[in-house]
Formats: sequence, C-alpha cells, structure tokens
Amino acid sequence: MAWEALFTAEAARDGARQNLNNLLTIRDNPLQANALVNAARARFEISEANVAVARSQLETLQAGATEQEIGMGEA
Repeated sequence: MAWEALFTAEAARDGARQNLNNLLTIRDNPLQANALVNAARARFEISEANVAVARSQLETLQAGATEQEIGMGEA
C-alpha cells in the first residue's frame, strides 16, 4: 500500500513537472506555440473530415445497393 502511494505520488509529480515544462516552453516561445496550435488545429480538421467521409461510406453500405448498382454488377 505504501509503495502504491509512493508510485502514485511520483507519477503525479512527474506529470506536474512535464506540464510545467510545457507551459514554460510556451511562455518562452509564443510564436512556436502558435505554430503548434495551428498545426494541431489543421490535423483536427482533417480528422473531422475523415470521420465524415467514413460515416458517409458506412451509411452507404448500410443502405445497401441500389437497383441500378445491382444491374451494373450483373452486366
């Protein structure tokens, strides 16, 4: 139990240290931070578009083939 408490406390400390270092880097390099934010935003928007495409493809598959598509497949 004491070991678990120690490991938990150390993990929390390490996370807090990493968070502090990240924030200090942002403070010291605001232009770099803005570039990182813009890159992350672009990746998010691309991911959102990919989700929309995948959702549309799934809905198309769930709807099944149209009569025209079946006819084209038989030809």
